Amino acid sequence: MDVGILEDWSNLTAMQKDLKLFEKQKATLDAFLARNAITKADYTRSLETLEANLDARVAAYSAL
Repeated sequence: MDVGILEDWSNLTAMQKDLKLFEKQKATLDAFLARNAITKADYTRSLETLEANLDARVAAYSAL
């Protein structure tokens, strides 16, 4: 395990971590689509789920 990566994340707020995680997950979806590992419909459905989950997390942070 690369400890340097963990150190970079340790200085981030919870919201920043959620945004970074979203970016990584979206990049994975993009790669799957580019390699035809998933259909466009699967990509769209998964991306919509990721976005909805991120929106819910941001709303929860805003409520604090």
